[in-house]
Amino acid sequence: MGIFDFLKAKETLTKEYIEAINPGNETILSEALSSAGGQRIEKVYYGIVNYTNGVPEFDGFHLCDQAVLIKLSNGKWLNWVWVEEGFYQTGEINISTSDIQNKLNLDYYTKLVDVSEFIEWKRFVGRKIDSIQFKTIDINGNNHISDIRLTVGNNHVSICAIEEPDPEKLPKLDGLPYSASCTIIVFDDKILEKYSRIIE
Repeated sequence: MGIFDFLKAKETLTKEYIEAINPGNETILSEALSSAGGQRIEKVYYGIVNYTNGVPEFDGFHLCDQAVLIKLSNGKWLNWVWVEEGFYQTGEINISTSDIQNKLNLDYYTKLVDVSEFIEWKRFVGRKIDSIQFKTIDINGNNHISDIRLTVGNNHVSICAIEEPDPEKLPKLDGLPYSASCTIIVFDDKILEKYSRIIE
């Protein structure tokens, strides 16, 4: 099978394919995210494009373009995923709670990186989630997930949809405006506070 045949045959990453939860229904979204509370984080993976030189790590934050997958102790997952076809637009962040590792692996452009042993995630892996918060943003009358925030003991991690930062300026960030084009994983609340992006 040639590369073009392979790409044609692969599944399109859609809301249906990852069994996404509609961010437009805040009650269902809240119930799904709340179910992660009290569960231990067992593993964390980032889905990143194959041509990168690994995970972009900076002081207090990581960047990720495709997905953040969090495996929980009850067999469920908490997945933050960029999809090609979402509920309200192309190129959208969706949330799912099923195991979609193999679905992401079918994408020729994506590789999964186990980040569970990264120093920032070591404070979370193996421990129970005390609370989870989320935030949505209204775009043309439709809700889009913009942020989730996990609290484990005295530690917090926030996953936020942002515009892709200028690679020439990193690790400097010029604000954290909402966009579905990139994901930032923030371990230092001062970064969020500086740009008024923290969930209160």
